[in-house]
Amino acid sequence: MDMVGVGYDSVGMATGDLSEIIGVLASVMVPLLLVSLVLGIFLIIVSWKQFQKFGEAGWKCIIPFYSDWIEFKYIWGNGAFMFLLFIPGAFPIIAIIHCIKKAKAFGKNGGFAAGLIFLSLIFEAILAFGPAEYQGPSQG
Repeated sequence: MDMVGVGYDSVGMATGDLSEIIGVLASVMVPLLLVSLVLGIFLIIVSWKQFQKFGEAGWKCIIPFYSDWIEFKYIWGNGAFMFLLFIPGAFPIIAIIHCIKKAKAFGKNGGFAAGLIFLSLIFEAILAFGPAEYQGPSQG
């Protein structure tokens, strides 16, 4: 049963199917990739500004693991605390504590910490571009 205008290749797949699939995938993936690229660049800029508020060179935010060490050094008081992230199952708890400590390190309250936890993209940008000044690691 050949359909009019549709040919079949040697394995029985309709020749028009592959190009249609590629077209649909491209129409979905290209915008997603562009949005991801823009968000990635935005997050690098936000981290860069925060590192400058710490008194560090902004470029340090783009080096994997070293950037985490620097951030933990300024938020927790010791970069070695970053190794807590490697404890299986501890990441969500450490991430929440990190947001609370980060808010305190910039002189913000618990409400701002909740914003960092639930709307991190927005509240990280507020820390980076807003008037908040780094005040040192919180104790406790």
